[in-house]
Amino acid sequence: MASRRYNTYKFLYTDDYGRQSIKRQRAYKDTNGQEVTPITPLFLARTVPINERVEGTSRDLRHLLAYIGTEKFKAFIPYSPSTEVATLRAHLLQILAVSRVICGDYYGESNNQAF
Repeated sequence: MASRRYNTYKFLYTDDYGRQSIKRQRAYKDTNGQEVTPITPLFLARTVPINERVEGTSRDLRHLLAYIGTEKFKAFIPYSPSTEVATLRAHLLQILAVSRVICGDYYGESNNQAF
């Protein structure tokens, strides 16, 4: 029987307008079963213990694309730049401090563009 290639975390996400919702993060594993996606203490502080399915998409969420070796892993940033800027900055620094992370690219929310 094959084991899962990722762990799933459900977390409380605050968008740029201060609205909160539950989202999902997949933390991918290497061939030894160890998580590769950088999961930090500040991220874990926003996880929620629910069994319900999380609806909606996570593609437009604020995240740091972490470069680990020759691969890239998306680490979601649940803290709002509007109301939680100090914690958002601390979370980014935690991700970049993970020893296997070479560097990262920050991406803000992409669903609040003016049309």
